[in-house]
Amino acid sequence: EADEAARRAEQQAADAAAAAERDQPSPRKQYNQEIQNKAKALTKRGNVEVNLETGEVKLLKEIAFKGRNERTQKPTAELADAAKAKPILDDISEVAKLVPEEYLIVEGHTRGGDTKFWQTLADNRAAFVAKELEKRRVHPKRIQAVGWPGKRGLNKVAVVVKLEQH
Repeated sequence: EADEAARRAEQQAADAAAAAERDQPSPRKQYNQEIQNKAKALTKRGNVEVNLETGEVKLLKEIAFKGRNERTQKPTAELADAAKAKPILDDISEVAKLVPEEYLIVEGHTRGGDTKFWQTLADNRAAFVAKELEKRRVHPKRIQAVGWPGKRGLNKVAVVVKLEQH
């Protein structure tokens, strides 16, 4: 009986350890110094900040879209100033090229409610950024565009980019 109880306790401990390991995010790939230096150089340009350890690509400047009114306009994604957005989009594509084995999650966020209009607008803004990255030679299979309207997202107009390893 004591042996059986010890075996059960040992199995329970092993199961718990396996579950804990399974629930932990997988460690991100460690990048060599050359790639880390290139990421730092991109950050110095002032458009994006890249953290290769977490996969965060923080936009230091906004990709601004023209506002939309649910009652009078269609939920189309249109840049407020294409010239200002260009260097930001260029740098996001440079990040993608720096880590070609990673995927980019592009999130479009809006203010507003949780209606079809705001969901479509958020989706369209994310898709717009994804298309711009494709024009800059980021393969479309590496990009996932997702819209997050209103309180389902950040409840502000924003574009968020994340790196994801597969």
